[in-house]
Amino acid sequence: MFSAIDSGSASVIFTSPEATQNTKFTAAVRCYRERVCLVAFDEAHCLSEWGDNFRPDYKKAVNLRSLVTKAPCLALTATMTPRVYEDVLSGLQVGDDNVAVKAYPPDRPNVFIDVARRSCLSPETDLAWLADMLESQQQQCPKTVVFARTINAVTELYGWLLSRLQRKAFAGDNCVAATRMVSMFHGHISAELQLHILDDFRQPDSVTRVVVATVAFGIGVEIRDIRNVIHWGKV
Repeated sequence: MFSAIDSGSASVIFTSPEATQNTKFTAAVRCYRERVCLVAFDEAHCLSEWGDNFRPDYKKAVNLRSLVTKAPCLALTATMTPRVYEDVLSGLQVGDDNVAVKAYPPDRPNVFIDVARRSCLSPETDLAWLADMLESQQQQCPKTVVFARTINAVTELYGWLLSRLQRKAFAGDNCVAATRMVSMFHGHISAELQLHILDDFRQPDSVTRVVVATVAFGIGVEIRDIRNVIHWGKV
């Protein structure tokens, strides 16, 4: 990285908050600071939400501002409340009169959110449409993730789908694990099985069409063709 900076072949440097505390990195910033035209902090809300306990180096990363004093600073986030805004200003050591806020509310007409209140949750009543869709469309069923709060809830929903669908839970005539269209994902299944489910679900022609999971599934997962996300249980 440093040779690329020295030769001028690197125009943008991406780094982590932890790396900014490395003495070699800070020495390089001091050396090349006259060539820095912008200091950007992505996910800037983490300066407020994660800065004290989870990853304290988020708050230490703002020390770059004292090393590169002439370059403007850019803070990017999609989740900034008024309190977080004040925390970010304080962390970056900038006054409100020196800040320009640009807000771009997302307009995504392809995203639809529906919230249904229930006095009693019943998959037979509330998720029958999902089972029917999987039964009728099979491999053409839109990819769906059902999030539940506990492993027990995940196990129950997974078992209900298999019981409801019977042979229709499998693609083709062979009722074997490799053709099962419903998978269960949580932190207590083996790492090997987790990787297998993720690798299969990422494929455009994935056998798996529905994954019932805890939040363990959502960490660092990017699958572009998921069409339905269901959060099951009490909020």
